Amino acid sequence: MLLTELTRAQQNFAEAHHGLIFSFLSEKSLPADDYYDVVVFGYLRAVRQYFKRDDLRRRHTFDSIAYSGKGA
Repeated sequence: MLLTELTRAQQNFAEAHHGLIFSFLSEKSLPADDYYDVVVFGYLRAVRQYFKRDDLRRRHTFDSIAYSGKGA
């Protein structure tokens, strides 16, 4: 997957929902020091897909997309 820079709107959205990363790590009992760098890439992919795909936004909340990996 080619990583592209987030738009300003995507950056603001990602910042506003950043706590989801730590909620996910906590729920899965994963130490942030070891897994943050891994989880953040999936999170950012979910942000991009949430903005790109209207069908995802209509059917799912961002939280469910980020947690489930449907942003892939």
